[in-house]
Formats: sequence, C-alpha cells, structure tokens
Amino acid sequence: MKFTRKINLILCTSLIALLSGCTLPGMSPIAQIDSAQHQFILPPPAENRQIVKERTALNYQCKNQQRVRIQPLNKKTINVTFGHTTYKLSSTVTKNHKRYSNIRWIWTEDFKGTGTLKNNRQKVLAEGCVRK
Repeated sequence: MKFTRKINLILCTSLIALLSGCTLPGMSPIAQIDSAQHQFILPPPAENRQIVKERTALNYQCKNQQRVRIQPLNKKTINVTFGHTTYKLSSTVTKNHKRYSNIRWIWTEDFKGTGTLKNNRQKVLAEGCVRK
C-alpha cells in the first residue's frame, strides 16, 4: 500500500512538473489578436470586372434556302454553324480563297464573298453562300 502511494505521488508530481514546464508564457487575448492582425494584413478586395468581347456573326444565305453562320474567334479560327451544329475550324493556307477546316467540315470562301461548306468526304453541304 505504501508502495502504490509513493508511485502515485511520484506520477502526480512528475505530471505537474511536465505540464507546467511545457507551457509558454501566456499572452493576453488582445495581444494575440493584435499580433495575428499584423501578420495577416490582406489587400482590399478587387472589384469584379467583366470584360465583354464583341463577337460578330456573319450570316450566309445559300442555295436551297440553307443558312450558314460564321463567327470569327480570332484571325486563325472560326465557328461555323450549319443545321443546328457548330464546329470550330482552323485556317489553312491557300492561294485562291480563304479556307477553314477541321476533321469534319471544310469552309471555303472566294475573294468575291461566295462560300461553300463541304464535309470531309467532299460532299457539298451548302454552296453558293452569299453574305446577308
């Protein structure tokens, strides 16, 4: 019995010594808030700005009452809409006309402004397209 009391006394005193030795000198809550504010000063939030780019769409009226819509994205790519389907086409180098293509469609436009839309098997989807 004496032995267990001695062990309990030793354990309690060592626990108290351990806990009191590991604590840092206390800071008041106000000092903690002040130091935290000085460390993490954030810049004021920037205003939300939305930049709206004007995009023009060129509508072409073709033979058989078909319509093709061309929307230039930049100098090298366009969106072509035909029959509720839109594809992005990239420009290719030609001598006689403007030509845009991807793996499905080919849009050619001569320098008079007449355009033709073909698929990748050279089947004409829309021809004689004139800008409205």
